[in-house]
Amino acid sequence: MLIRSRAFSLCFFLVICCAGLHAQRPANANTYYQQLRSLSPSGDVIAVNNLELKRDAATFTLRQGNVAFYTAVNGKVTGAVFKGEGHFHLTPPTAEERHNLAIFNHKDEFDEEFDVLVLRFTDATAAELHKGSAGKGAPDSAYGKEAQELHNFARTKLRENYDLRILEDVLSPAQGGYFLAAIHGKKNSHLIFTLDPHGATVVAPEEVSLLNWNDWGPTYPTAFHVASDLARIGGDAQERNAAYRIDSENLDVSIERNGGLSALAIVHVTADVDGVAVVPFNLYPTLRVSRAETEKGEPLDFVQERNEEDADFGVVLAQPLKKGESADIRVAYGGKDVVRDEGNGNYYPVARENWYPNSSSGLGDYATYHMLFHVSKGLQLVATGTKVSEKTDGKITTTEWETDVPLAMVGFNLGDFKMQEAKVPVKKGDDLIIDAYANTMPPDAFVHHDRARTSFESNTLPTDALGTFDTASLLPSELNQAQVAAHIYTSY
Repeated sequence: MLIRSRAFSLCFFLVICCAGLHAQRPANANTYYQQLRSLSPSGDVIAVNNLELKRDAATFTLRQGNVAFYTAVNGKVTGAVFKGEGHFHLTPPTAEERHNLAIFNHKDEFDEEFDVLVLRFTDATAAELHKGSAGKGAPDSAYGKEAQELHNFARTKLRENYDLRILEDVLSPAQGGYFLAAIHGKKNSHLIFTLDPHGATVVAPEEVSLLNWNDWGPTYPTAFHVASDLARIGGDAQERNAAYRIDSENLDVSIERNGGLSALAIVHVTADVDGVAVVPFNLYPTLRVSRAETEKGEPLDFVQERNEEDADFGVVLAQPLKKGESADIRVAYGGKDVVRDEGNGNYYPVARENWYPNSSSGLGDYATYHMLFHVSKGLQLVATGTKVSEKTDGKITTTEWETDVPLAMVGFNLGDFKMQEAKVPVKKGDDLIIDAYANTMPPDAFVHHDRARTSFESNTLPTDALGTFDTASLLPSELNQAQVAAHIYTSY
């Protein structure tokens, strides 16, 4: 009996140890990311006089003042704070952008005097500032306050995670080229100039942007490609500048009747540059990631802050990828706010382009997709691509979909549908089949409208122009329009 107990204890110990080898990592646990998240200027302070920093079409003139540098992370200095007297000048390189700037600014150039400049960077800015040093400066707690103010502003107002973007370059063996300047101007208190070789946020694939924040939110007076791109023959700018691309994606998705969605995505990514250490994705912020893994199930660090703040999602790879190398990333995630239940079997997909981990650059990468959807029996799911199979097991209906060609984005619709089909003959003999779907019942909001309308009519009050809402009766007309469109596109 004693021998058996020992054998059982040993077995139990081994199981626990093996499970620990693949223990999931919580969000934001990466050591270097945590350092970036709490980073502030150190005691390294220099004085500067008439020092110029030129970044593409922008010039920062630090007339007089001090610069305090952030503490290094992984051997790289990623920020500095200037306090003193300075001037910012920007002239957009194209006539179109100068015209756009004039609409916002009443001038086709932008000038701003400033007293505080907070810099975040992964390029050679630190070395350039040290080279232009006019001697040592005095430490001051005000530098840390200015750095924290930018951190809070980005997190709660812009909802953009600068630390995740910087982490990409901090962990990469390659030299980064990211530069951001938060300008506390005399006329505009929240100006942010960004130069990102992989495309600036919101305006990607354009690499250069100027953001101005006021009480109404952010505006972008100008954005454009870097000079090296615009200098090409005919001004042919580089539209593909992301560090990686998504080649294919497998999605296994379950959607509940209340709209709750849970999924496992297997994303095949390929590096387009050397040193890809972090892969940022576009994922709807209320979709919370529970784990990220390699294709073998080994846990990976990932970043995802609170959904009401800077919830940008990114995965830290086990090893940086060289240009042309690939990796599969498994992401488990879920949430309740991406599919809205409108009642009567009507569902509205809120997150059209980022209900799955999509490319963080622009609309998305052209990739092929294989998708499995599991929904309650009685509901239909229609997705992008071709339906490969459908089966019902108990209370769950599973449909399988594949895309025939690479697409930038895929989507789905869920509900209780009526379907009609039409065929569009093609000269080559490969006829095009069009399936058109309409909800069989109106959503709750329109049912309530009809009830209210009936009540109003009984009191001889004016009725609404909508009348009775019935999409199924419109199905033949919509199908006919689709046939006409298909003929036009095929001929074109």
